[in-house]
Amino acid sequence: MGYRWQWERVPDYLAFYEDGEWWPAELLEGLLVTIKISALALAFTLLFGLITALLKTSNSVVGRGIAHAYVEGIRNTPLLVQIYLLYFVFGPIIGSTDSQRRYSL
Repeated sequence: MGYRWQWERVPDYLAFYEDGEWWPAELLEGLLVTIKISALALAFTLLFGLITALLKTSNSVVGRGIAHAYVEGIRNTPLLVQIYLLYFVFGPIIGSTDSQRRYSL
């Protein structure tokens, strides 16, 4: 195929120098967003998992039923459907300042 990787272009997308200071460029900003999303997802997963485990082991019939419905709902829903729900349903409800940001070319 003869494709030549252009690794010399990568540093331009890591950081740039402006007004006497170094600023993160697109790749570093994307890395920071990914780390924030991963940390937030881990926190919510641990919270939901702990609550579900406590409800499953409780003596309450209602609590066990809620935990059972949650687990079965998550297990039996395709991941793509869950992603669409998060993005298209819960995203607009929560709102995002990043979607309101205007980028100039």
